[in-house]
Amino acid sequence: TLPPTPGGLRTTAAEARVIESPWFQRLRGILQLGFTSLTFPGATHTRFLHSVGVMHVAGQAFDSAFDDAPWLVGRQRARFRQVVRLAGLLHDIGHPPLSHTSELLFPAVRALGLPCFDGADSEAQAAHEHYTLKLLLDSPLTALIRDAFVDLAIEPAYVAALLHPSVRVDDGFFEVGDHDLRPILSQLISSELDADRIREWATPGSLRPKRCNEGEVPAAKRRRTEPGPPKTAAELIAELGSDSEAEAEPLGIADRSAELFQ
Repeated sequence: TLPPTPGGLRTTAAEARVIESPWFQRLRGILQLGFTSLTFPGATHTRFLHSVGVMHVAGQAFDSAFDDAPWLVGRQRARFRQVVRLAGLLHDIGHPPLSHTSELLFPAVRALGLPCFDGADSEAQAAHEHYTLKLLLDSPLTALIRDAFVDLAIEPAYVAALLHPSVRVDDGFFEVGDHDLRPILSQLISSELDADRIREWATPGSLRPKRCNEGEVPAAKRRRTEPGPPKTAAELIAELGSDSEAEAEPLGIADRSAELFQ
């Protein structure tokens, strides 16, 4: 997972209101990997920490994607960036206790009564994504978001629209001249290479575009030394300064090195 960002993550006062709300705070008690911690004791990171990290990465991804977009400036740019960060922050807010495990108990989508959603009358079983939309579109959190971001005129439906293509909104919100930004903004949040997935392997600052100095060879094109053949257990023990191969005998390492390491 993403290592700690030096200096911590910055949030606005409006974002802090959402984070401090009971609907988001409940994610502190939901593990990202469900029951995995029962086997791997270190797998205890929560949906809360994950979601805050995704918000941060989503903001970086937006900055990188629109780094050279002179047509997107000022209040309009701040508005889109904020919607993207909110979508990253709230993308998992609908997870139930025990994460994906308890989704088997969810009712049909129709039972949620989702507004402005194509397929709201579906008899298919709901998933955590549908409960996320429910919290965004039809809960006390809806009014909190609307009030917290009134200065940017951000509606919760705009955030929901980046999380699910079936949410109906006025597409004019995402249009800038001849550009319709909903597709690309949605991909930053929900695609094969989105902020949620990037969050699992990115390092701080890695989403910023890198430019090579004149004459510098990009790292991806540098020649690399090919690794040698894997070493056997006996060779590794010898490098560590073992006095004799007998030390490995109780574990059977010397006899089984070929089987274990080749």
